[in-house]
This record gives sequence, C-alpha cells and structure tokens, in this order.
Amino acid sequence: SLKLDELHLTLGGANATGILDISTPIDDTHRVGGTLAFDRIDLNGLQPFIDPLEPDELRQQLGDAFMRSWRADVRLSAQEALVGPLRLEDLAAGVIFDHGRASVNVADSTYANGRLSGRLAASEEGLAGGGRLELVLKNADLAAALADFGFTGPIPTGRGNVNLDLTTQHPFWRTQVAEASGRIRLSLANGNLTGFDANAFANLVRAGEFFSLSQASDGNFAFQTADIEANFEEGSARLNRALFA
Repeated sequence: SLKLDELHLTLGGANATGILDISTPIDDTHRVGGTLAFDRIDLNGLQPFIDPLEPDELRQQLGDAFMRSWRADVRLSAQEALVGPLRLEDLAAGVIFDHGRASVNVADSTYANGRLSGRLAASEEGLAGGGRLELVLKNADLAAALADFGFTGPIPTGRGNVNLDLTTQHPFWRTQVAEASGRIRLSLANGNLTGFDANAFANLVRAGEFFSLSQASDGNFAFQTADIEANFEEGSARLNRALFA
C-alpha cells in the first residue's frame, strides 16, 4: 500500500495537487482512491491517445486489462473542464471504476451561466464505445447550451432548465446529435423563439400540406413561459409537448 500525500501530478498537460492511496493486494482487486484538484481537465485530449489503438481488438484488450484489474474512486475538482462540446467551470466530480464499469459523476459545476450536474456512464467497451449521459442544467442561458449540443433551427432564448438523457455508441468527444438517441426537456421563462413566425406557421398548418419549418422562419415569437419535451433518434426528433404562454 502506498499513500501519496501533498502530491503534485502532471497528466496530459494538466496540473493537479492532492492525495492518492494505492493498494495492490495479492488476492484482491488493485485499488486507487483519493482527491485531486486540477487547474484544467481536457477529456477531449484523450482522442489522440485512443485513436491510434487499432485494431479495435487491441483497444478492447488494453481497456479490459485496466478496467477489470483495478477499482478506483477518485474525487476531482477543476477550475475548467472540457467534455465534448461543453466547457465547465468550478467542477466538482467523482470518477469510479468498479468491476469493468466506469462512470463520471458531476456533483456541481458552472455552465452557460447556470449550474450543471450529471452522470456519464461508459459502455463496457470504455469511453471509446460511448455510453449514457444524464445532465441536469438549472437557471442557464439555454440558447448557448443548445448551440453547443449542435441543435439548429428555431432555438428558444432565455434562462431556464434542461434535463437531458442521451445514449450513444460513439466516443462522446465525436458524437453529434444525429448519432445519439435520448430525451430532452426544456423549461424557460421570459424568452424568444428566434427564427419562428407563429402566424406563418399557423397558415402553413391550415393548408394541410407537408412543409419545411424554414418557410416560417422570418420572425420571432416572444413568450412568458415555455415547456418543451422531445425524443430524438437517428437524426430526427419527435416533439411530445411544446407549450408556450
């Protein structure tokens, strides 16, 4: 067993201080635990290290060798963290490896001028094989958040909350909305639906023919409250609810 106190660590260009406990018993799983405070974490920087590990069989073997031989429970903090399209500040999170499964649990962070928490659970193939992402964003600038996730078309502006549940089989740093499936719910107050003409939209609906939403994009629609819920898969989204006051 080793205890590394007052540790100074440099990893992938990121600097951290903290404490780590490492145990390698002969007849049990190796374990790592502790607390690390980073100045900056760039998970997108893992891509150059993972991409050369081809063929896929080699990448799988290397992942299995670590994931199934070690258990880890490490608490992290960072002034800045880059995860896919997200730039988080003041991050407090935990990383867990246990019996071949990995997850990152975000207890708190600042994103889009709001508060973000959530959980990323990697697939059995590791982070390169995607997994499930659950996020809760509160009192944030939703136009900025939706743009980061690649949503286009009429986007609601204003402050509000987002609940996102996303599943993908691709690495999270490469994933676009069209490659993922899941559910999203938005709740906003005192905003605008930019690029949307409500009167033109109503006229197109009354015509009873298929039309592109771009035909009703010359205008803005102001609202006091909005509640939107949708499922998305294979590049398409189904609006289950869209209520505007």
